[in-house]
Amino acid sequence: MQTLSQSEEPLRLGVMYFLINIAGANKTLHPGESEAIQSAKKLLAVSDLQIQAMQEFIADMKQIREAAPNKNQASASFNSAVSQLKNKGIPLDLIDRKGTTTNLSNPKINYSDESFWTKIKNFALTAGREVVEKALILYYTAENPNVPAWAKGVVVGALTYFISPVDAIPDILAGIGFTDDLGVLLAAIATVSVYINADTKEQAKQKMKDWFG
Repeated sequence: MQTLSQSEEPLRLGVMYFLINIAGANKTLHPGESEAIQSAKKLLAVSDLQIQAMQEFIADMKQIREAAPNKNQASASFNSAVSQLKNKGIPLDLIDRKGTTTNLSNPKINYSDESFWTKIKNFALTAGREVVEKALILYYTAENPNVPAWAKGVVVGALTYFISPVDAIPDILAGIGFTDDLGVLLAAIATVSVYINADTKEQAKQKMKDWFG
């Protein structure tokens, strides 16, 4: 997270948005999640007003989905929510470049071991060592039976985002398309860091050796 504090605003805001999204996924905030959000807010230099705008937008998206209006109504409500977000100084493309939390028409992307390994194997060299290493650390963390459900939820949220094919910038553009993925993976690692042990890191390290030498 300290590394991300020096990043450009789009990445900092995108990571903050992701953290708020996954923290509220189960409708309750675990103490560790609340602490992570507050810590991230300071390190990423995100203001209270920006966080409030994100929270309101996320609530609007949830309401639209739960109301299940017809296509025209959903589109109007979505455009209104986007407009309100922009009026508060946060264009949507700064915080949700992949569209994974705002797409109202595409089927929900579900995480699975198969989809994770397919993504990793297809784009390992393109994504680069850092992105792959962080994704593997999270994957093996979720495999640990001693990791609590809330932490696994954070991990699955990050990996779901990672495997999502709905990119604003295609993943095959090395050094550009994986920028948002790296930010999300780092945010998840910061949130569940207490559950990342030496064995998990060693598993990821060995897999990295297999692929990168």
